[in-house]
Amino acid sequence: MTQRVFTLPLCGNAYIPFKGAAEQLGLEVVVPPPITNETIALGARYSPEGICLPFKVIIGNYLQAIEKGANSVVFYINSQAGSKKHGGGGGGMCRFRHYGHLQQLVMSKTGANVEFFILGEGGGLVEQVKEITGKGTWEIIRTLRVAIKKLRLIELLEELSWRFRAVEKRRGATSKALKKALTYLEGVQDFRTLDGLDPESFFCGVETVEQEPLQIGVVGEFYLLVEPASNCYVFEMLGELGVEVHRHLCLSEAVLRYPPSFILGKLMAWWLNMSIPSRAEIAEIARPYLSCSVAGHGRESVADTIRFHDAGCDGVLHLLPMGCMPEVTVRPILRKVSEDYNFPVLTLSFDELISEGAIRTRIETFVDVLRLRRERRRERHALPGS
Repeated sequence: MTQRVFTLPLCGNAYIPFKGAAEQLGLEVVVPPPITNETIALGARYSPEGICLPFKVIIGNYLQAIEKGANSVVFYINSQAGSKKHGGGGGGMCRFRHYGHLQQLVMSKTGANVEFFILGEGGGLVEQVKEITGKGTWEIIRTLRVAIKKLRLIELLEELSWRFRAVEKRRGATSKALKKALTYLEGVQDFRTLDGLDPESFFCGVETVEQEPLQIGVVGEFYLLVEPASNCYVFEMLGELGVEVHRHLCLSEAVLRYPPSFILGKLMAWWLNMSIPSRAEIAEIARPYLSCSVAGHGRESVADTIRFHDAGCDGVLHLLPMGCMPEVTVRPILRKVSEDYNFPVLTLSFDELISEGAIRTRIETFVDVLRLRRERRRERHALPGS
């Protein structure tokens, strides 16, 4: 029997903890090469024309990983999300819940000989991992504990990089510090070591300038929020323009809000040690504009836009793949939120044909408008009697 060599789709830097976990459980893993235009074009060649960009990118990931020796794919779907009970997270009207089987169908048409393991379907997550690895329950939970902790540290490092990049004195210093931190984390497999780390210490060598950067929140479709190559690196682009970026929806938050099971959800909340608004709280914030779930993370996009306004941000970017039903549904709702709150919202749609230059032009214009808006607001407040 041929030895299984696993791969998984890239999703930002999340491959680091999950590759480490798989290797700790005795699996051989091939990480797809970094996403490029070639990756996207390769995936688009075999994918249905009307399917969204994340699907095409993931197919490109698989094909390039197979060229590096992979013969097995692991993909996770939360089959409970989108149900009446959960109300979102990639189910309901969102096609994500069908992605595992659609990927199998597309990959079979490419002629690739690859075995699929769709986690989250047909049983509990831990039981499925036991079948793949042959390891015991507690060993899997201990390994998962390290992976989840490492994932949260990576997200904190990314959030810090968005803060430091906006005020860095030397261009590229923040990205260099982030890369060094991620390389270090990749080699750590001990929970206590991870628990004792101070993420901000990795950026102590980044020199900064005294300025008050613009504050922009980013909402939208989950994959575009966490995979930089899929959004033309807008987070870095904004930082280089002197903008501090904020994002509520991340993999840790998605896992906590839509856990694979009740017990794992409680364990993950303990490991992550983070507090997030519940599904009920998100629904209540969005209720004046959206009284029901539109699946995916559409309701989060509406609620988070309002949360960013209340937090004092200067504006919001709304990112969505072309044809994404949940985000297309909330797009006009966000326009209404923008009007009611007098709060700028820029929507950017992405497909395989979008160019970084086109996105940069719109981003730069948006930032200029926000900067002018802030200056005019300060001038009005400086007037006598204002």
